[in-house]
Amino acid sequence: MPKATFDPDSVPVTLEELEARTGLPIEAIEARLNGTPVAADWAGRKVIPGSAARRLVEDHRREIREHEEREAARRAAAERWQRERERVFQEAFEAALPGFVREELAAMSESFTGFVLASGVPSSTPTARARAQEAAREAVQRWERRNPRPE
Repeated sequence: MPKATFDPDSVPVTLEELEARTGLPIEAIEARLNGTPVAADWAGRKVIPGSAARRLVEDHRREIREHEEREAARRAAAERWQRERERVFQEAFEAALPGFVREELAAMSESFTGFVLASGVPSSTPTARARAQEAAREAVQRWERRNPRPE
């Protein structure tokens, strides 16, 4: 007796089953069929061959996976960009602050009573910090012009 083989085309799949499996509306499923013949089962429901249904589901899953991969790559690029942007700001601030403190010290009288380190040298002043922050913001703006935010 010959061995029975299973033909996936012999098992019809309703468009409603595909809608439940993929989450796609029936109109979108019909649009993706690309000429696949649509028949009716005994209850009058639209059906397609099992192999076409399998391809449709596989294609839909692949599209979802590719979209998720693109989104993950986009998020990772945005996070790298933000970390680099913050690093540029911090480095520019740290580089500018000592110079602004020295400028203020040179301009101040000997009666300065602000924040002072144990050595007697001010660690910073509000004005020096504000100027350093402004310099850092300018450095970040220059960096952003050369490195636009990833889409």
